[in-house]
Amino acid sequence: MDAPRMRYRDYLLLGLSETSFAPPTPGAAERMLGEYRRFLQSTGIEPAETEALLDTPLQARRNARAARGAFPLVLLAPGNAQSADDMAALAERLAANGFLVASVPSPTRLSGPMASEADIPAKADEQATDLAFARHALAGRARRGRYAVAGHSFGARSALLLAMRDPNVAAVVSLDGGIGSKTGAGTLEKARGFSSERMRAPLLHFYEELDPEMAPDFALIRSLSRSERWIVKADGMHHVHFTSVGSLIASSPGLSRATAASPATGRSYDAVAETTLSFLAELVRGPGRGSSRWRPPDEPGLHAEHFPASR
Repeated sequence: MDAPRMRYRDYLLLGLSETSFAPPTPGAAERMLGEYRRFLQSTGIEPAETEALLDTPLQARRNARAARGAFPLVLLAPGNAQSADDMAALAERLAANGFLVASVPSPTRLSGPMASEADIPAKADEQATDLAFARHALAGRARRGRYAVAGHSFGARSALLLAMRDPNVAAVVSLDGGIGSKTGAGTLEKARGFSSERMRAPLLHFYEELDPEMAPDFALIRSLSRSERWIVKADGMHHVHFTSVGSLIASSPGLSRATAASPATGRSYDAVAETTLSFLAELVRGPGRGSSRWRPPDEPGLHAEHFPASR
Protein backbone atom coordinates (compact mmCIF):
# COMPACT_ATOMS: atom_id res chain seq x y z
CA MET A 1 0.00 0.00 0.00
CA ASP A 2 1.35 3.43 -0.93
CA ALA A 3 2.33 5.75 1.88
CA PRO A 4 0.16 8.86 2.22
CA ARG A 5 1.24 12.01 0.42
CA MET A 6 3.24 14.48 2.45
CA ARG A 7 1.41 17.56 3.61
CA TYR A 8 2.74 21.07 3.85
CA ARG A 9 3.09 20.67 7.61
CA ASP A 10 5.40 17.69 7.07
CA TYR A 11 7.84 19.86 5.13
CA LEU A 12 7.65 22.56 7.80
CA LEU A 13 8.59 20.01 10.44
CA LEU A 14 11.73 19.06 8.52
CA GLY A 15 13.14 22.33 9.80
CA LEU A 16 13.36 20.77 13.26
CA SER A 17 15.82 18.14 12.01
CA GLU A 18 18.40 20.42 10.42
CA THR A 19 21.16 19.83 12.95
CA SER A 20 20.41 16.48 14.56
CA PHE A 21 18.81 14.56 11.66
CA ALA A 22 16.55 13.02 14.32
CA PRO A 23 12.76 13.28 14.09
CA PRO A 24 11.33 16.05 16.28
CA THR A 25 9.62 15.21 19.53
CA PRO A 26 5.84 15.65 19.57
CA GLY A 27 6.26 18.62 21.90
CA ALA A 28 8.76 20.37 19.64
CA ALA A 29 6.56 19.74 16.63
CA GLU A 30 3.49 21.21 18.30
CA ARG A 31 5.42 24.26 19.49
CA MET A 32 6.75 24.96 16.02
CA LEU A 33 3.36 24.50 14.37
CA GLY A 34 1.81 26.71 17.03
CA GLU A 35 4.27 29.49 16.23
CA TYR A 36 3.54 29.11 12.53
CA ARG A 37 -0.22 29.22 13.15
CA ARG A 38 0.18 32.45 15.08
CA PHE A 39 2.34 33.92 12.33
CA LEU A 40 -0.21 33.05 9.62
CA GLN A 41 -3.08 34.42 11.66
CA SER A 42 -1.13 37.65 12.27
CA THR A 43 -1.26 38.18 8.50
CA GLY A 44 -5.05 37.93 8.51
CA ILE A 45 -5.44 34.26 7.60
CA GLU A 46 -8.40 32.77 9.47
CA PRO A 47 -7.82 29.74 11.76
CA ALA A 48 -9.79 27.40 9.48
CA GLU A 49 -7.77 28.54 6.46
CA THR A 50 -4.57 28.09 8.46
CA GLU A 51 -5.40 24.44 9.21
CA ALA A 52 -6.38 23.83 5.60
CA LEU A 53 -3.05 25.25 4.45
CA LEU A 54 -1.07 23.09 6.88
CA ASP A 55 -2.99 20.02 5.67
CA THR A 56 -2.49 20.77 1.97
CA PRO A 57 -1.22 17.57 0.32
CA LEU A 58 1.83 17.88 -1.89
CA GLN A 59 3.14 15.25 -4.31
CA ALA A 60 5.86 13.35 -2.46
CA ARG A 61 5.28 10.27 -0.33
CA ARG A 62 7.33 9.77 2.80
CA ASN A 63 9.71 6.79 2.76
CA ALA A 64 8.77 5.90 -0.81
CA ARG A 65 10.80 3.15 -2.43
CA ALA A 66 13.84 4.66 -4.13
CA ALA A 67 14.09 4.27 -7.88
CA ARG A 68 17.12 2.38 -9.08
CA GLY A 69 19.95 4.03 -10.92
CA ALA A 70 21.86 7.29 -10.80
CA PHE A 71 20.11 10.55 -11.57
CA PRO A 72 21.18 14.09 -12.50
CA LEU A 73 21.52 16.17 -9.36
CA VAL A 74 20.03 19.56 -8.54
CA LEU A 75 21.01 21.25 -5.28
CA LEU A 76 18.61 23.83 -3.81
CA ALA A 77 19.72 26.81 -1.72
CA PRO A 78 16.84 28.49 0.15
CA GLY A 79 16.92 32.17 1.02
CA ASN A 80 17.76 33.88 4.29
CA ALA A 81 16.20 32.05 7.29
CA GLN A 82 14.49 29.56 4.95
CA SER A 83 14.44 25.77 4.97
CA ALA A 84 13.18 22.72 3.06
CA ASP A 85 9.52 23.80 2.99
CA ASP A 86 10.39 26.93 1.03
CA MET A 87 11.80 24.91 -1.88
CA ALA A 88 9.50 21.88 -1.57
CA ALA A 89 7.22 22.64 -4.52
CA LEU A 90 10.12 23.13 -6.92
CA ALA A 91 11.94 20.10 -5.50
CA GLU A 92 8.92 17.89 -6.12
CA ARG A 93 8.48 19.13 -9.67
CA LEU A 94 12.12 18.44 -10.49
CA ALA A 95 12.09 15.03 -8.80
CA ALA A 96 8.97 14.05 -10.73
CA ASN A 97 10.89 14.77 -13.94
CA GLY A 98 13.91 12.59 -13.34
CA PHE A 99 16.19 14.65 -11.10
CA LEU A 100 17.72 13.80 -7.75
CA VAL A 101 17.08 16.87 -5.59
CA ALA A 102 18.58 17.95 -2.28
CA SER A 103 18.10 21.12 -0.24
CA VAL A 104 20.26 22.61 2.50
CA PRO A 105 18.90 25.11 5.04
CA SER A 106 19.83 28.76 5.19
CA PRO A 107 23.10 29.22 7.10
CA THR A 108 21.36 31.75 9.33
CA ARG A 109 19.31 28.87 10.75
CA LEU A 110 22.50 27.01 11.65
CA SER A 111 25.06 29.58 12.77
CA GLY A 112 22.96 32.62 13.55
CA PRO A 113 21.59 35.67 11.74
CA MET A 114 23.53 38.26 9.82
CA ALA A 115 24.23 41.48 11.70
CA SER A 116 24.71 43.54 8.53
CA GLU A 117 25.43 43.29 4.81
CA ALA A 118 29.09 42.89 5.75
CA ASP A 119 28.23 39.30 6.76
CA ILE A 120 27.05 38.37 3.26
CA PRO A 121 30.41 36.98 2.01
CA ALA A 122 30.93 34.69 5.02
CA LYS A 123 27.33 33.42 5.02
CA ALA A 124 27.40 32.77 1.27
CA ASP A 125 30.65 30.86 1.74
CA GLU A 126 29.04 28.83 4.53
CA GLN A 127 26.02 27.88 2.45
CA ALA A 128 28.15 27.09 -0.61
CA THR A 129 30.18 24.73 1.58
CA ASP A 130 26.97 23.08 2.81
CA LEU A 131 25.83 22.59 -0.78
CA ALA A 132 29.15 20.95 -1.64
CA PHE A 133 28.73 18.67 1.39
CA ALA A 134 25.27 17.64 0.18
CA ARG A 135 26.67 16.77 -3.22
CA HIS A 136 29.37 14.63 -1.63
CA ALA A 137 26.81 12.88 0.60
CA LEU A 138 24.72 11.94 -2.46
CA ALA A 139 27.63 10.70 -4.55
CA GLY A 140 26.26 7.16 -4.54
CA ARG A 141 22.87 8.20 -5.95
CA ALA A 142 23.74 11.10 -8.24
CA ARG A 143 24.96 10.82 -11.79
CA ARG A 144 28.67 11.58 -11.89
CA GLY A 145 29.91 14.82 -13.38
CA ARG A 146 27.58 17.68 -14.22
CA TYR A 147 25.00 18.96 -11.75
CA ALA A 148 22.98 22.15 -11.17
CA VAL A 149 22.35 24.59 -8.34
CA ALA A 150 19.23 26.73 -7.85
CA GLY A 151 18.83 29.38 -5.17
CA HIS A 152 16.12 31.72 -3.98
CA SER A 153 16.98 35.19 -2.67
CA PHE A 154 20.21 34.93 -0.62
CA GLY A 155 20.62 31.33 -1.74
CA ALA A 156 21.40 32.48 -5.28
CA ARG A 157 24.56 34.10 -3.94
CA SER A 158 25.68 30.75 -2.53
CA ALA A 159 24.72 28.95 -5.74
CA LEU A 160 26.82 31.36 -7.79
CA LEU A 161 29.77 31.04 -5.43
CA LEU A 162 29.66 27.24 -5.68
CA ALA A 163 29.60 27.45 -9.49
CA MET A 164 32.73 29.59 -9.38
CA ARG A 165 34.48 26.94 -7.29
CA ASP A 166 33.36 23.78 -9.08
CA PRO A 167 33.54 23.42 -12.87
CA ASN A 168 31.12 20.47 -12.64
CA VAL A 169 28.27 22.93 -11.99
CA ALA A 170 26.56 22.93 -15.39
CA ALA A 171 23.74 25.39 -14.68
CA VAL A 172 22.70 27.98 -12.10
CA VAL A 173 19.13 29.19 -11.50
CA SER A 174 18.50 32.37 -9.50
CA LEU A 175 14.93 32.79 -8.23
CA ASP A 176 14.69 36.52 -7.55
CA GLY A 177 18.19 36.10 -6.21
CA GLY A 178 20.29 38.68 -4.45
CA ILE A 179 22.83 38.46 -7.28
CA GLY A 180 20.41 40.62 -9.30
CA SER A 181 19.28 43.14 -6.66
CA LYS A 182 20.54 46.43 -5.26
CA THR A 183 20.43 45.02 -1.72
CA GLY A 184 23.92 43.92 -0.79
CA ALA A 185 25.36 44.92 -4.17
CA GLY A 186 29.14 44.70 -4.26
CA THR A 187 29.49 42.47 -1.20
CA LEU A 188 29.57 38.95 -2.64
CA GLU A 189 32.72 39.86 -4.56
CA LYS A 190 34.56 39.79 -1.22
CA ALA A 191 33.70 36.12 -0.58
CA ARG A 192 36.37 33.44 -0.56
CA GLY A 193 36.69 31.90 -4.00
CA PHE A 194 34.73 34.58 -5.85
CA SER A 195 35.91 34.85 -9.45
CA SER A 196 33.82 36.12 -12.35
CA GLU A 197 36.41 34.56 -14.66
CA ARG A 198 35.71 31.08 -13.26
CA MET A 199 31.94 31.40 -13.63
CA ARG A 200 31.36 29.46 -16.85
CA ALA A 201 28.03 27.77 -16.10
CA PRO A 202 24.96 29.13 -17.91
CA LEU A 203 22.82 31.29 -15.62
CA LEU A 204 19.04 31.76 -15.59
CA HIS A 205 17.96 34.67 -13.38
CA PHE A 206 14.30 35.48 -12.64
CA TYR A 207 13.27 38.76 -11.04
CA GLU A 208 10.20 40.82 -10.11
CA GLU A 209 9.56 44.54 -9.77
CA LEU A 210 6.85 44.63 -7.09
CA ASP A 211 8.97 44.61 -3.92
CA PRO A 212 11.20 47.69 -3.40
CA GLU A 213 13.69 45.74 -1.26
CA MET A 214 14.44 43.57 -4.32
CA ALA A 215 14.93 46.46 -6.74
CA PRO A 216 16.87 45.02 -9.70
CA ASP A 217 20.57 45.68 -10.21
CA PHE A 218 22.16 43.51 -12.88
CA ALA A 219 25.73 44.80 -12.61
CA LEU A 220 27.04 41.57 -11.12
CA ILE A 221 25.21 39.37 -13.61
CA ARG A 222 26.43 41.45 -16.54
CA SER A 223 30.00 41.14 -15.26
CA LEU A 224 29.86 37.35 -15.63
CA SER A 225 30.86 37.60 -19.27
CA ARG A 226 32.19 34.03 -19.55
CA SER A 227 28.73 32.70 -18.69
CA GLU A 228 25.73 32.56 -21.02
CA ARG A 229 22.96 34.40 -19.17
CA TRP A 230 19.20 34.83 -19.35
CA ILE A 231 17.47 37.52 -17.29
CA VAL A 232 13.72 36.95 -17.05
CA LYS A 233 11.10 39.28 -15.58
CA ALA A 234 8.08 37.53 -14.02
CA ASP A 235 4.77 39.41 -13.95
CA GLY A 236 2.55 39.45 -10.88
CA MET A 237 5.07 37.91 -8.48
CA HIS A 238 6.33 39.23 -5.18
CA HIS A 239 9.60 37.94 -3.73
CA VAL A 240 7.84 35.35 -1.56
CA HIS A 241 6.03 33.89 -4.56
CA PHE A 242 9.27 32.37 -5.87
CA THR A 243 9.08 29.90 -2.95
CA SER A 244 6.51 27.16 -2.34
CA VAL A 245 4.08 29.94 -1.43
CA GLY A 246 3.68 30.62 -5.15
CA SER A 247 2.33 27.13 -5.68
CA LEU A 248 0.11 27.12 -2.57
CA ILE A 249 -1.89 30.27 -3.28
CA ALA A 250 -4.05 28.40 -5.78
CA SER A 251 -5.49 26.27 -2.98
CA SER A 252 -5.37 28.87 -0.18
CA PRO A 253 -7.39 32.07 -0.65
CA GLY A 254 -6.12 33.33 2.70
CA LEU A 255 -2.48 32.92 1.67
CA SER A 256 -3.25 34.59 -1.64
CA ARG A 257 -4.69 37.62 0.15
CA ALA A 258 -1.91 37.77 2.74
CA THR A 259 0.82 37.81 0.08
CA ALA A 260 -0.95 40.27 -2.23
CA ALA A 261 -1.18 37.72 -5.03
CA SER A 262 -3.03 38.62 -8.22
CA PRO A 263 -4.69 36.43 -10.86
CA ALA A 264 -1.35 36.48 -12.72
CA THR A 265 0.70 35.20 -9.77
CA GLY A 266 -0.12 31.50 -9.96
CA ARG A 267 0.34 31.44 -13.73
CA SER A 268 3.71 33.14 -13.40
CA TYR A 269 4.84 30.72 -10.70
CA ASP A 270 4.04 27.79 -12.98
CA ALA A 271 5.82 29.52 -15.87
CA VAL A 272 8.93 30.07 -13.73
CA ALA A 273 8.91 26.44 -12.59
CA GLU A 274 8.44 25.08 -16.11
CA THR A 275 11.14 27.33 -17.54
CA THR A 276 13.49 26.21 -14.78
CA LEU A 277 12.70 22.58 -15.59
CA SER A 278 13.30 23.15 -19.31
CA PHE A 279 16.64 24.86 -18.61
CA LEU A 280 17.89 22.11 -16.31
CA ALA A 281 16.64 19.35 -18.61
CA GLU A 282 18.76 20.76 -21.43
CA LEU A 283 21.86 21.58 -19.40
CA VAL A 284 21.99 18.74 -16.87
CA ARG A 285 19.60 15.93 -17.75
CA GLY A 286 20.24 16.11 -21.47
CA PRO A 287 23.28 15.01 -23.48
CA GLY A 288 25.27 18.13 -22.64
CA ARG A 289 25.01 19.92 -25.97
CA GLY A 290 25.38 23.29 -24.27
CA SER A 291 23.15 26.24 -23.54
CA SER A 292 23.45 27.77 -27.01
CA ARG A 293 20.73 25.37 -28.13
CA TRP A 294 18.36 26.29 -25.28
CA ARG A 295 15.72 28.97 -25.55
CA PRO A 296 13.16 29.88 -22.87
CA PRO A 297 9.78 28.32 -23.65
CA ASP A 298 7.04 30.75 -24.65
CA GLU A 299 5.41 31.13 -21.25
CA PRO A 300 2.84 33.84 -20.46
CA GLY A 301 3.97 36.43 -17.93
CA LEU A 302 7.71 36.00 -18.55
CA HIS A 303 9.93 38.43 -20.46
CA ALA A 304 13.46 37.24 -21.24
CA GLU A 305 16.72 38.91 -22.26
CA HIS A 306 19.69 36.87 -23.46
CA PHE A 307 23.37 37.70 -22.93
CA PRO A 308 25.78 35.37 -24.75
CA ALA A 309 29.09 34.35 -23.26
CA SER A 310 32.33 35.81 -24.54
CA ARG A 311 34.93 33.30 -25.64
